[in-house]
This record gives sequence, C-alpha cells and structure tokens, in this order.
Amino acid sequence: MKGARPVNKNHISRAPEGKQHPLAYTIVRGTVISVLVFCILSFISMAILFGILFGRNELKSDDISLRYEEIDNIKYPRTTISFISRGNALCGYIYGEQNQKGLILFAHGIRSGADSFLPEVMYFVDKGWRVMTFDGTGTRRSEGKSILGLPQTKIDVEAAIEYIKSDNSLSTLPLVLYGHSMGGYAVAAALGNYRDDVEAVVCVAAFNSPADTMYFHSKNTVGILADIEYPFMWLYQTLLFGADANITAVDGLNSSDTPVLIAYSENDLTVPHDEIGLYAYREEIINPRVNFYSMETYYDGHTTAWLTENSGKYATEQWEMLKRLHAEYGDIIPADIYSEFLNGVNKMQMNELNLQYADMVNDFFRDSLDDTSELSNMD
Repeated sequence: MKGARPVNKNHISRAPEGKQHPLAYTIVRGTVISVLVFCILSFISMAILFGILFGRNELKSDDISLRYEEIDNIKYPRTTISFISRGNALCGYIYGEQNQKGLILFAHGIRSGADSFLPEVMYFVDKGWRVMTFDGTGTRRSEGKSILGLPQTKIDVEAAIEYIKSDNSLSTLPLVLYGHSMGGYAVAAALGNYRDDVEAVVCVAAFNSPADTMYFHSKNTVGILADIEYPFMWLYQTLLFGADANITAVDGLNSSDTPVLIAYSENDLTVPHDEIGLYAYREEIINPRVNFYSMETYYDGHTTAWLTENSGKYATEQWEMLKRLHAEYGDIIPADIYSEFLNGVNKMQMNELNLQYADMVNDFFRDSLDDTSELSNMD
C-alpha cells in the first residue's frame, strides 16, 4: 500500500517467555493459593475444635453425680496428694491407707473425675484394697487450661504411676489399673512403658485409638467432611502429643503378658464395642492373658453398665429429668426449681454397684496377684 511503512520483523513485540500462557498460569497460581488457604483454615479449625471438645472439665454446680461430702467420710477417709503431669499439678486421693492387699489406680473418662469412682472406691476399700483416684489434666481440682486431647490421659496415668513408684508407702504394694472410656484406653496404652510395674488391668468401655475415635464421631456428625479434615486432625494431635498421639490400646496390650480384662456393653453408643471399642480389635490382640466380659444393661451401656438394673434405670431417669429442666429453663435453672428437683434425687440409689460385676473384677485382680506370686516363686 502506498505510503505504508515496511514492517521490521526484528522489532515485533513478543510476550516474555514465562508469560506465553497467562490463563494456565492464573489457574495454577489460583489453585496453589486456594490449597494453601484451605490448609491454613483447616489447621486453625482444628485448633478451635480441640479447644471446644477438650476445654476445661469443670464440675457443674447442678451436676447430680455423687460427691465425696455425701458419703461416710469417717469410714472412707482420704488423703489428698499432688503430682506433676507435663507441667500441671494434678490432684489425687488415697483411700484405705490401712489396706495392704494391693493398690488400684483409677483413670476416669472425658467428662468424669476422681469422684466419679466413689461407689467403686467404697467397694474395693471394703475388700481390703488401697485406692488412688485423680483428676486428670484440665479437670476439676487439677491444673491445666484444657484436657488437651484424648492421648493426654495416658500421659497422666504414667505420671501417676511415677508418683506411686516414688512414694515409700505406695511403691511396696502390687499395682493394678482400672480405667473407664478414655481412662480405659489410657491404662491399656500405658502398659507399653510400665509392663513390669503393673500386675493387672481392667478396661471398661474403652476405645483403641484416639485418632480413630475422633474420626468415628466426626464422621457421624459431619459426614464426608471428616475424611477431608482427618489429615489436619492427625497432624494437630501429633504436634500436641508427639509419639503419644499414635499409641493405641492394642499396642500397650501386646507389649506384655499382663492379665487384662476388657469389659464392654453391646448397647454402648459412645464407644460402640464392635466399631471403635477394644472388642472390635480382638483379632489383633496377641497377649494370651486378655479376656473379654460383656456387661448386660437395658440403659446407657457407657455410663450405667456396672450398676444394678434398678439403679441404672433410676440414674437414667434423673439425668433425663435434668436435661428436660435445662431444655425448659436454659443453662441456669431457677434455684427453687432445681432445689425441688435435687431434694427428690436419691444419689445412693443412682450408684448401686452390680455386685456380680464388682465381685468379678475383685476376683480378677486377686487371682492376677496370686498368679504373679506363683510365677515369682517358680523363678
């Protein structure tokens, strides 16, 4: 064309080599940023979730469980002790200081405490045992801003055992362990480090794995989101507890030939025996001295299986009544309404031990000590 300038091909503007595919670059960059943001938010959500699930376990003012002040303090005096678990001072109690048969260390569940075992304490003291109970980290009279997580109870149990070993009076007694739910997991898992110090263990309504237990309940609550968030839950728990985060109850059971009794209920909705309970892992247990005991109950198998049928029924009715009052009045029940309700509650009737079960546990502990004594004599 007339007047048109010739095109100088050497001066054609070209995009820099790294910007030839701006759409692909934008997609990759956006994906990476989205993944990073998701990971950060997921990790933050885990910290919030752990704070909610494992906050301080205080005894509520309207709790209707049995208190030490409500039993015979003269017949069952106790001495208050203290020991350290990961920097926190834990509060514990020693009962039956005149008894020499052996020492039973109790480990409680996630929303329980030392006094939750008072019916068992009275029974075993009467049978000649010395008993030690304690409030775990972040629980009731013990220090700690929170419970931290399910693996913490194993750490607390091990700290209690160290205290026992350091005490001149307690260290001379044969030691047996009894744990419920989270505490049941803990006393089994602790065998890995204390197989030579423990003569027998009873696990009641115990789960096998802290991580699997959290995943199970999360799956039932939020569905597929639990699968997506599981790696972050596992990572957060591992950062909190290190190697202790991934130790299972079966690991502890298989580390020794210590006699172990695993008590479970088929209608336990909190720790279903055939899903996350120790019974579900029976094929993986190689300790030849592990036995299973099925507790029959028509009520909440996680919290009443060791009570008489009438006591289990009565306790369930009272707790349900308290829930209805909260549903009607909110967090704070009017004082006159609560007082009228509390005056009608018979706490002893709520805590009647099934003596068939209690006698069976007592015999198991006694027979385990006898077996150990016989083996020692053979050596």
